[in-house]
Amino acid sequence: MFHCFLRTGEAFALKGHHVCVKGDEGVVLLADTKKGMRDAVGIDCPLVRRLCQLRLNQISDDESFMGHSTTSGRVLFNRLIVFLDLQYLGLRLYSYRRGGATRFFRKTGNMETTLMRGRWESPRTAKQYITEGALTLAQLGFRDEQKELFAELAKLLRR
Repeated sequence: MFHCFLRTGEAFALKGHHVCVKGDEGVVLLADTKKGMRDAVGIDCPLVRRLCQLRLNQISDDESFMGHSTTSGRVLFNRLIVFLDLQYLGLRLYSYRRGGATRFFRKTGNMETTLMRGRWESPRTAKQYITEGALTLAQLGFRDEQKELFAELAKLLRR
C-alpha cells in the first residue's frame, strides 16, 4: 500500500495473479480502481519485490494477496498501532497511501510523476495528502524504545 500508493480497497482486492515479480521487475495489476478502470503500478524497490515474491510463493493465483479481508486487515492494523504505541498519530490504513506519496514526492521532487503513480485525477487532492504527510512527519517524535522496536522490525523484514 505504501510503495504503490494503493487505496485500501485496491490492496485488499488483490489476488495472487494481480502481483507479478520477475527478477528486477515487478508490477501490481489493479483490476478495479476507484475510477472503475484497470491500471498497473510498478514495484521499484528491491525489498518490496522480495517481500511480494515471498508472499507469492505462499499463495495460489486466486488467493488473497493480503491474506485478510478489509475488516480483519483494519483490526490487525489497529492492533499493530497499539502495540507500537502510535495511537497519538491517528493513523489509518489509508495513511500508507498518503505516506508513500509523501515519501515518493520528497525523494523525487516531481509532482507529475507522483500524481501518475498515485492515479489521482486532481493535483489538489494529491498536494493536500503530501502536505499533510510532510506536516505529520515534521511533528513525529519517537521514544527510544519505539525506535528500538522499529529497528527490530526492520531487521525482520530484511531477512
